[in-house]
Amino acid sequence: MAYRYCEQLAEKARERVKIQYHDFVKYHGSDFVIYPDGLSMSANMQKEYRLLYESQPKEEVAEVVKKHNLQNPWAKISLPPQIMNANDGIGVYFNESEGQEIMAGFNDVVSGFRKKGIDLTEDEKDAIRDFIHSDSVSPQFVRKLVNEYDNASIASAFLIPGNYDAYYVDYLLRRHKGHFYKNRYPCVSFV
Repeated sequence: MAYRYCEQLAEKARERVKIQYHDFVKYHGSDFVIYPDGLSMSANMQKEYRLLYESQPKEEVAEVVKKHNLQNPWAKISLPPQIMNANDGIGVYFNESEGQEIMAGFNDVVSGFRKKGIDLTEDEKDAIRDFIHSDSVSPQFVRKLVNEYDNASIASAFLIPGNYDAYYVDYLLRRHKGHFYKNRYPCVSFV
């Protein structure tokens, strides 16, 4: 709410998300990562944050630890049970303007996209449709997969004949993700 009325705070949050984005890409080598399950994602995130704090000047870290009375300077990872208990793949995309997007059940999405529209199973078609319909998945996340794997599986999942131009992707994104095209504010929480 504060970002809506205070442009200075909104800009500060945007700058923080950009720093986090660059740290994520530096650690992973990409803005997109797939984990086999929630536990491996959590462990990797713990390691990422620990290494990030170890790379900071020790005086600054000691000051933060003392100021906030922390045992460890890095963040403790607390994820919802549906993410922690997921065993069917987790896709993590770091949207430079929105922050991290995490999606469980990602194995069917990726395997469907890899097939380039040929012989998709019903589970893969459902997963791709859910991916497009999800209010939490940004158009940039969808475009990331389209750029990596092609858009033919989206056409197959939505029963779009192959002789159409790729404009249907833009149509689907506007139709199902219209709220991303409006004025948006950073979603950063301070703990």
